[in-house]
Amino acid sequence: MGRTLVSLGVAGLMTGLLLLTSESRPAHGEAVPSQPAIKAPEKSASLPGLAKRITLDLRQMDILAVLKFLSEQGDFNVVPGKNVGGRVTLAVKDITIQDAFDIIALTNELAYVVQNRVVHVMTEADYQRLFGAAFADQRELKTLYLQHADATTVATVLGNMKSTVGRVVADPQTRTVILIDVPDKLGQMVAAAEGMDRVAELQTQAFELRYAKAADVKPEVEKALTPKLGAVRLDKRTNTLVVTDLVSQMQDIRRVISAFDRKTREVVIQARIMEVRLDDRLQVGVDWEALFKTVVDVRVTQFFPIVPAPGASGKLTLGTFSSDKFRSVLELLQSVGKTNILSTPHIAVVENEEAKIIVGTREAYVTSAVTQTASASTTAEQVTFVDVGLQLKVLPTINEEGFVSMKIKPEVTSVTRQLTTAAGNNIPIIDTSSAETSVMVKDGTTLVIAGLMKDEKVGTEKKLPLLGEVPILGALFRSRDDRVAKTELIFFLTPTIISGVESVGVTGTGTRNQEEKQEEKKEEKDGTKEE
Repeated sequence: MGRTLVSLGVAGLMTGLLLLTSESRPAHGEAVPSQPAIKAPEKSASLPGLAKRITLDLRQMDILAVLKFLSEQGDFNVVPGKNVGGRVTLAVKDITIQDAFDIIALTNELAYVVQNRVVHVMTEADYQRLFGAAFADQRELKTLYLQHADATTVATVLGNMKSTVGRVVADPQTRTVILIDVPDKLGQMVAAAEGMDRVAELQTQAFELRYAKAADVKPEVEKALTPKLGAVRLDKRTNTLVVTDLVSQMQDIRRVISAFDRKTREVVIQARIMEVRLDDRLQVGVDWEALFKTVVDVRVTQFFPIVPAPGASGKLTLGTFSSDKFRSVLELLQSVGKTNILSTPHIAVVENEEAKIIVGTREAYVTSAVTQTASASTTAEQVTFVDVGLQLKVLPTINEEGFVSMKIKPEVTSVTRQLTTAAGNNIPIIDTSSAETSVMVKDGTTLVIAGLMKDEKVGTEKKLPLLGEVPILGALFRSRDDRVAKTELIFFLTPTIISGVESVGVTGTGTRNQEEKQEEKKEEKDGTKEE
């Protein structure tokens, strides 16, 4: 009880007249530090004796005698007013003399003021008449300079929050709000006023996206919003984002939207898919690293495994060279076997989207389903198609330095045998070899992928012209040799970065070149043909 009264007395002594001074005005949005609402003389600034600790046990003692005792203990002077009187009952331990003055003043409706080395003791009424406020008044004053909100509107809201002893004064012209209240209420009102001033600073702006989808960009914008203030709305029809946030935050939001709403770059992938029917001396595969070293500027970059391994090497070889060296590489391949260009597709794809190239056939097989009823049975057949041949998937990504990173997955499938079901249907058994890797090449550089092998049944027929075509007897003048040949598949990929403005010809899978067709016709004419 004693400590509580002491704190009330200390706060009361600090109060005084309303400050209407000519202090410099703070910047907009700042609050002037809390000040006592009433200006009063200092209590104990220059009296060290008030800090001395004592113990009191008083029973109905005359208040003047008590004041004299305290002055002697603290070695200072006490001057009581003419209206000061009464008796004091007090029992306290280990308190300061100033605490004792506060307790006595508050319990006997008295007040005191310290001037130099003299403590003037007076009644509460005399104190109010001199200083215009109660001795125990705890109210403080704070001045707010609003930046965006209307002062009258803010003052109306704060008027509903103030205590019964509080006051709110507003000046609309200067957007100034003056608050007078106890510290707890004053803190709540200042926080509310600052919040209303920030909300008044909100700005709404519509962003119509040109390249990106608004639904994809919205989650990124939400991360940049001011918590509990910012909001974003989406209009799918116009691909527009409507953002509401603080003016100071809108610049960051614009940067986020600009980063995601950039023009999507594209890559034209020029592909050449070749097969090399290996010579008998190379049935175990080609040492591509050693072979490519014979051509200047062909650089073997890495190896990675094929699953499952189709040949003895069981690995795929990657190399790069400038596009003008393609003729030299082609001549090099012709030294290891018969070359055949299977496809030369050109395809344009936006970055971070997958391009797929398929060269092959669609094998069909039939499945039967029998439905049995009480009167009859019904058989339904369903035809299913499966892709067999070469498949290449490429996922390009463009960096700022003109390099293209590509996630590449080549795959070779072939029908190895047929499985006959109980219903008499033949189901093809597919043999698959695939690999997957990521590489990075310079714009315009050709990437070569070698090492995918497959077995191919080759039939060679030799016959004498004219005689070999005679029925029955012609068999004496012709022979046939069936064998399994190793075929190596090679992919050449040349990525070129484009802006999307250029006219790009995108073709489907190419066909065999004319030279290969002419060579086949020549073999037929000579009487030698491979099947």
